[in-house]
Amino acid sequence: GRVWQYVVVAVLVRAFLFSQGFYEVFSARNEVVTPASSYKRVTEGLFLLDAGLDPYAGSIYMQPPLVLALLYPFRSLHVTFTYALYVACDVIIALALYSIAKSYKVDKDREITTHFPDIVALLFLFNPFTILNCIGLSTTTFNNVSVVLCLYFAHRGQSTLSLLFLAMSAYLTVYSSMLVIPLILLLKDKKYHQSMSRHPHRSISSTMYAVLLFVGLVGGLLYLSSTLLDSWHFLYESYGVTFMLHDLTPTVGVFWYYFMEIFEHFRTFYLFVFQYHPFIYAIPLTMRLNHRPVFLFWALTAIISVFKAYPSVGDASLSLGLLPVLHSHPHGGVFALFGYGALVSIVTLFCCVLAPIFWHMWIYAGTGNANFYYAITLVYTLASVLLIVDVVSAALKIDYLAKHA
Repeated sequence: GRVWQYVVVAVLVRAFLFSQGFYEVFSARNEVVTPASSYKRVTEGLFLLDAGLDPYAGSIYMQPPLVLALLYPFRSLHVTFTYALYVACDVIIALALYSIAKSYKVDKDREITTHFPDIVALLFLFNPFTILNCIGLSTTTFNNVSVVLCLYFAHRGQSTLSLLFLAMSAYLTVYSSMLVIPLILLLKDKKYHQSMSRHPHRSISSTMYAVLLFVGLVGGLLYLSSTLLDSWHFLYESYGVTFMLHDLTPTVGVFWYYFMEIFEHFRTFYLFVFQYHPFIYAIPLTMRLNHRPVFLFWALTAIISVFKAYPSVGDASLSLGLLPVLHSHPHGGVFALFGYGALVSIVTLFCCVLAPIFWHMWIYAGTGNANFYYAITLVYTLASVLLIVDVVSAALKIDYLAKHA
């Protein structure tokens, strides 16, 4: 189909941008890379590892050890191979999204053409956020691959592979662990487990099995990391440091400015509130959307991309990439029910233009201050939250229409 033409063009666009040295530009942008996803920090960790030192010495590198293991073979190769790895990740995500969209059997009365799966891949590959994330070599890419593949295998009913990729994502960023709820609901969907309706007790045992398998897989990845480094101190150096927010480098998130200004006395309390905050949404959303696991999966992914400690545009590219999949869902058609679509698009564009300008005014020109930049990150957060509200309310409208049709 047309999808391969899009893939070829997307690869050529990325190759052109890499060849023109845009990596240097984007990898310095704090909207694209964060302390927890910077490739430059990974190279620092690799250099220390090569020198026989602890990669976490000096507090520069703060990602889990298996990221080092993945990129270790590339350190001695030409940089083109590293670029190729990132481009391949984008292509894998696009093809997985294409496959998910294609797997849905759409109702006859819905206006969706046979080309819609192609459009889903196209929208992901040419989303400016996706391109920025790829060219900036942000390690968020690996998390995005894990999340999309976990959804892809869930749609194919392959629960073990699906949970394995979710465990990888949770290993890379702890917030992803809450996606286990929609994933289990999706795997339990009647489509894959017709026997569940006849044996309700089997449903409970399968849920317990899935949760235990997920915990076991995450434990296995952590154990593998400890054998690589011969110690468990990486737990604090990667997850602990992220949780305690030792690095206050500005990002597009809401944490950095708040904790720059806060009195030390209150820091621990607010850290707990801010870090616990994204997880709270999992409970009410699960209660309301448990019959629509794909919508629930999207909502939690989007919430993570806004409220995690070190968010970047790469996290947004994942939730935006999954959005057209909801539209092609049998119960989808969300775009037609959007109330704030135009507003969200305009405000996001506004943020993309103003964020670099305010950053320049604050850091280089000295004519602005941190408030300028933080104001724009708050507006960006507001736009992202409006999108989540819009999609969830669209899902509720679909329910209402189905009930009263």
